[in-house]
Amino acid sequence: MAITAFIMAVLCFLNWLNLPDWNADMEVGLWMFTIVSVVLGSISLQQKRKHKALSIISVTLAALTMLILIGRI
Repeated sequence: MAITAFIMAVLCFLNWLNLPDWNADMEVGLWMFTIVSVVLGSISLQQKRKHKALSIISVTLAALTMLILIGRI
C-alpha cells in the first residue's frame, strides 16, 4: 500500500508543474488521487509494515498537493 500511495502522491505533485493548463475535470481527478494517497499512506502507517518512509513521504506530498489545490480555489 505504501508504494501505491507514493506513486499516486508523486503523480499528483508532479502535475503541479502543469498548473496553468488545469480544467475542472483535472482538478476533480487530482482531488480523488490526493485523497486516496492520504488514505493509503495513513493505513500503511497504522499497519506498521515495511516502507514506513514511503508512507510518510506520500502523506506529505499529498498534503502539499492538497494545499496547492486549496490555494487554487
